[in-house]
Amino acid sequence: MVNQEDLTPITIIKESGIRAMNNDIVSGDIDSTDINSMPLRSMGVLNLGDRVEENDHSEEEIRAVLNSKFWSLRFPKALEAKYRTYYRPRALKSFHFRAPIILLLYVILISGIIKLLPDNSFLRWINIYGWVAVVVAGAWVMSYFSIFDRWFEWYVTIGCLICVGLSVAVANVIAPGVSTILSHAGIMYAMILIYSFVGLRFPLAVFAGWAGGVLGFILTHQLHAEMDWQLLHRTYTGTSILGMCMAYALDRQERTNFLQACLLQQAVINGERLANQLDGLSRQDALTGLANRRHLDEMMNHEWNRALRQQQSLVLMIIDVDYFKHYNDKLGHVAGDECLRKVGQLIHSLAKRSGELAARYGGEEFVLLFPSMEGDVAEQQAQRLIERMTALSIPHPDGENQHVTFSIGVSVAVPTPETSIDQLLRQADAALYKAKANGRNRYEFFSESMRKAAAVEEC
Repeated sequence: MVNQEDLTPITIIKESGIRAMNNDIVSGDIDSTDINSMPLRSMGVLNLGDRVEENDHSEEEIRAVLNSKFWSLRFPKALEAKYRTYYRPRALKSFHFRAPIILLLYVILISGIIKLLPDNSFLRWINIYGWVAVVVAGAWVMSYFSIFDRWFEWYVTIGCLICVGLSVAVANVIAPGVSTILSHAGIMYAMILIYSFVGLRFPLAVFAGWAGGVLGFILTHQLHAEMDWQLLHRTYTGTSILGMCMAYALDRQERTNFLQACLLQQAVINGERLANQLDGLSRQDALTGLANRRHLDEMMNHEWNRALRQQQSLVLMIIDVDYFKHYNDKLGHVAGDECLRKVGQLIHSLAKRSGELAARYGGEEFVLLFPSMEGDVAEQQAQRLIERMTALSIPHPDGENQHVTFSIGVSVAVPTPETSIDQLLRQADAALYKAKANGRNRYEFFSESMRKAAAVEEC
């Protein structure tokens, strides 16, 4: 027996004029969705892992590359492209503060060379070596304009090539002496900076270093200067070999860091995916894939508060499978579980809009929650449920209709500050009780007359 307190009115939308379900009451088009063809996964509270960003490469692929040591400094094509995308903005950002340091070292170097230069060599020397500052400053300025970002590696590589060529050439245009030795020291500075400080990848740094040397030889020849091959070999060649070793080690370490970052990102993605799956499972009924009682309680409170703020109606349906205990006892738990799955799929097919929810309330009871729905639409939905269940034709060994049916209790209300979602739930339960008392395989709406009848019985 339902207590009178449980049936406190909540602004009843459909009063005593509501008709009990009858097979010929509601006419209209009934959706012909084939419930049996619906995948169970489509019924879930959420598609597990949908929020997780997919990674292009598996953890196994990345670990295989990492374990291969990648001595050639080259990844598989797709991973190499991803590395280039990762590398470029990092190198660009580093160049923003490294370029001024290079200019500062350049100024310190030329200030020492100028003091040792013969007076008749200064103008010729500065007209050549001064272009190094122009090239470095130009590359530095270009690095701040995003329009040039895609060509960053190439304009820096070409700039380095020019600087090496000028450094080699200028060391040969002045008369031998102390200043010449400092100029060759400038070559060493340039090579070390290009290989280990500018931030170029190993192949580009090697190209800039050796092609710059060739350019220096050509410029020396064009300037009609003599090449000191022995001194050049000790400075340019030796420093180039040392610089290549440094550049190789730095490039390899950068690639190792990239692979480790990929593994860390993959671990984060896997953790997030697992967390989403666990969260989904904690809100999902394992048998039917519908929302479980916990998620239902959360959503009912959420939709109730929203309907209260917006003063919109809220529909709650409680659906109970008729004579399910007999069905389960006769056919066994396996058949009973399959029956509940099909019923769950059918019920879920009606919860399509945002905020609508299909849930398993417990045992053979289910709940449908419809925000912003009026009573006449709720009646159509209830009728649609009954007709779809009839069309499903699940055989019942003891059923009055020879197939599985269910009864529905419906409550429709506009929330008020004095009422709660629990009252709406109890009213739907009372309507379900009446539907079962009136013969099952039908729906009933909670009404004011139902509340008064309960009050009289209690008295």
